[in-house]
Amino acid sequence: MASRAIMRSFGATSYAASPVPSPAVFPPPAATRLGRPAMAHYGVMIPDLPEPHRFLANMTLIGYSGFRAWDDDSVLQGTARQTATVCHGTAATTDDPFSAHGEDDCEFAADGSLLCFGDCFRISGLYPSYRVVSGRPGFGADLELTATGEITWFTKSPLYSHISLLTRYRGSITHEGTRTEVSGLCTYEYGAGFAPYMIAKRPLPKRLKLPIDYFTYHVLNLDADTQLLLVGLGAFRQQPALISGYLRTAGQGVRRLGTSARFEVLESQPEALVGHDGEAMAVPSRFRWIVRDGSMTLARLEGTVDTQWLYAGMGNIAGYRYEGEFQGRDIAGQGYLEYSDRRR
Repeated sequence: MASRAIMRSFGATSYAASPVPSPAVFPPPAATRLGRPAMAHYGVMIPDLPEPHRFLANMTLIGYSGFRAWDDDSVLQGTARQTATVCHGTAATTDDPFSAHGEDDCEFAADGSLLCFGDCFRISGLYPSYRVVSGRPGFGADLELTATGEITWFTKSPLYSHISLLTRYRGSITHEGTRTEVSGLCTYEYGAGFAPYMIAKRPLPKRLKLPIDYFTYHVLNLDADTQLLLVGLGAFRQQPALISGYLRTAGQGVRRLGTSARFEVLESQPEALVGHDGEAMAVPSRFRWIVRDGSMTLARLEGTVDTQWLYAGMGNIAGYRYEGEFQGRDIAGQGYLEYSDRRR
């Protein structure tokens, strides 16, 4: 199957627990080994903020991935290598959450200890401690992050590697002059890879990009120490070849759940969303996740999107209410999802 073959090339079809890299630095593209043209992604995602925020999205991309599901070629700032994008906001965000930045508008430390995207967004620090400071019209965040030591490797290959750190946060979010103190469990993401086409001055035509055209990612906090991650990735307009669930608990490690998982869109939003690139994308309003270990169902949950969608370039981000069962007990709460479907 072509879709599964490309997943194998990215090291995304098997999972073995791996430690935090040593040294634990997450460099931006200019500092990747051998100086190869590359891209990097950083993100901080919170699924269960108090009202009216519900969730927090911090999605950044430095350079272009070359994935059909991720690139917005309409916001190019010079060349692909000189372009960085940021999606940052919550369910209460009223300003445009998406912005593009050129190299003159950014500052990146070689070891990843400082990442500045204009005046609107900054990540600083080295593992295990980070700080996120942001300022958009009517909205801002100041959060201290501390990684717990649990790390999930979604992909691991010379082409592209993507990790997720279980992280605690504490700080404040300000919206329209109202400051809210927040704390809890979140995730800190880093992905980096070699994108051969980035030696060119312009993006590749869509037909020549890597055929990864479907992506969904969900973050749910089951309690104060436990987080569930659910991810789907597909290519060649086929059904997703990578559908997986990961459970991680502070101080107790990470494990991949079961032997199979399934994500179903039960109902789509009545109108497709149109991004900055002018392309329309159908997004779910109701969906279901099922994770099994052989014939045994480990997790079953249904989600209903009940926030606005934030355009993120790589797709769209929203929050949802969910309920279901996990390992024999009832669960319910708020979740965070990213969704990009370019198969059409």
